[in-house]
Amino acid sequence: MKKLSLPLICLSCLMVFSCGEDTIDEDITAPMPPELVEKSVEYAMVENGIDAVPGGNWIYLQWDPNTEDDLAGYQIWRMAEDDTNQTFLLLQNLSLTQLTSIEQPEFTDMSPEVAPNPFTGFGRGYYYYITAYDDMGNQSAASDTAYYKLLKKPQSLSVDADLDTVRWSYPIAPEEDVYFVLRIVRVPSGDYVWITRYYNFQDPFAVPYNFDGSAIGFMGSGKYYFRVDVSYLTDYGDLYNGAESNLLYYTVE
Repeated sequence: MKKLSLPLICLSCLMVFSCGEDTIDEDITAPMPPELVEKSVEYAMVENGIDAVPGGNWIYLQWDPNTEDDLAGYQIWRMAEDDTNQTFLLLQNLSLTQLTSIEQPEFTDMSPEVAPNPFTGFGRGYYYYITAYDDMGNQSAASDTAYYKLLKKPQSLSVDADLDTVRWSYPIAPEEDVYFVLRIVRVPSGDYVWITRYYNFQDPFAVPYNFDGSAIGFMGSGKYYFRVDVSYLTDYGDLYNGAESNLLYYTVE
């Protein structure tokens, strides 16, 4: 009978144990799918979820943070509503260091193609979903899908010197009936003075301040901003649309 030498036996055992350790240490567990923050109504004081933004013709996304210890980042995927291939493409890879806040992940799509046509005011909607990935490159399943379509922004905002009337313009006839949300907010506290909905289309618009008696506070001396949002009057469920004007800052003496 042949005998194995002791060094050969030790080497064989070492190889077996080494292979076992590699198998045990391999991480193939993907992160959980991210959860999108639920969209608030257009006239909410605290705005959450997918939305337009006042700073530009951009679409804002918001989701809850994943809690995995080895989480490395997120990926944003997008598809145009008229894409004949019906294919989501990778829009942005976001490592954790690229996030403004790890506790409240968010992303703003500033791509020029999401803006409505400047002449017709019409645009197209986009679908989004988010995936998470870990240090080993394992990728989660997709989050739920969110949709948004930008409309043309209200323009030419003004507040009369006597504070009795707010004005704006929406010169391009919308493709559907729209309504407006008016907001007057104290700066820098962010406290609302007035938020209301307005349904009459009468461009240019001139609306008496607090016409509905819903003003929350007194517009005393200080700094404020005025903003007008627009959205389709028809409820399309989760197919959201809208635009937010740029902020008009003014001071009350």
